[in-house]
Amino acid sequence: MSGYQALIGVLAALHARHHTGEGQHVQVDMLSTVLDSQLQELVTYLNTGRQPERTDEFSAHPFIPAPYGVYRTEDGWLTLAMTDLPRLGEVLDDDYLRSLTAYKDGSTHRDEVYGRIRNAFVGSTTAEWIERCDKQGVWCGPVYTYADLERDPHIIETGMFVEQPHGEGTIRTLRPPLFMSSTPPRIARGAPPLGSDTRELIGHLGYDDEQIQALVEKAVVGVSKD
Repeated sequence: MSGYQALIGVLAALHARHHTGEGQHVQVDMLSTVLDSQLQELVTYLNTGRQPERTDEFSAHPFIPAPYGVYRTEDGWLTLAMTDLPRLGEVLDDDYLRSLTAYKDGSTHRDEVYGRIRNAFVGSTTAEWIERCDKQGVWCGPVYTYADLERDPHIIETGMFVEQPHGEGTIRTLRPPLFMSSTPPRIARGAPPLGSDTRELIGHLGYDDEQIQALVEKAVVGVSKD
């Protein structure tokens, strides 16, 4: 996803150079790109407070071996990435995991491992598990809710949430996930109300006012009532 955002930035920089004769630095980070991929859900949360609801069953990746996945803790959720099982055995004080030393054990014993550790983290908080995992070199991290994300210091510092024009006011949304040194992208206008630009757009196609009005009266196109 970062690659296609970088392509957008490069094309935008080339377009700007055509007008200014100057190049610029284009930067894309993975966090901004991941947030941009959740634009619809995040905008819903930022403006209504509605959180996505986790289903009873959840999955990780069908081809990556255990323990890759998300696990419930005492106060939230913990995500585990690729790690060797003996290290996780140290974290959980589990001799069975300590015994799985072969490279393919995470795949060969995938179901057994998931069944064994699925509820192994509920006794302590996410922060406590992260501390234990860090000591053993186990890749992990907290699973944020959107409320947690909104309060994250890095999110705040980098200005990822911005105000966007909407009607007579504004709504909260995400900034574009690109940093461009000379022509930084910005949100200058919000999404138009339904039908507000119909007459203008059809006019660009060569229709005159009388023809456009005829289309409106026949309900071929819709226009804003404002």
